[in-house]
Amino acid sequence: MTSLGSTSFPLDQRKPRKDDIRQLDATTAKNYLADSELRELNRLTTIILDIFEDQLAIGKLTLMSHVSAELDKNLRNLNRPVLNHGGNVSHASAETHAKAQYQKFDEKRRALRAEEHMKEIAALKHTEKALPKPKRRNEQERK
Repeated sequence: MTSLGSTSFPLDQRKPRKDDIRQLDATTAKNYLADSELRELNRLTTIILDIFEDQLAIGKLTLMSHVSAELDKNLRNLNRPVLNHGGNVSHASAETHAKAQYQKFDEKRRALRAEEHMKEIAALKHTEKALPKPKRRNEQERK
């Protein structure tokens, strides 16, 4: 069973089975990041929070637009690439696509689970046939 491309899972699923993926997991973009990409995201988040904390410490009101510009400046100083656009796919399009892929995944998962359950039932029925037949009540009463 595929994990739908997801590489990370919520904390409440510390050891998730790959077939326990929910639609929410499929629409959360960071679930598709590799470990190195997650570390990079965490570093950038830390930089942003540090900028806010620094500006707060000197009593300066800081807006997200100011922090974004400051982050870009810091990244350039570190010789890191800075994107000048938000990408080519809208959030709504990405979410629609993820939900459609999840539907296909979920249908396949349900079919596989149903097949597994039918095999288990067939095995139980086979085992039941091998068990000794109980004596009828009338035969027991005669003795």
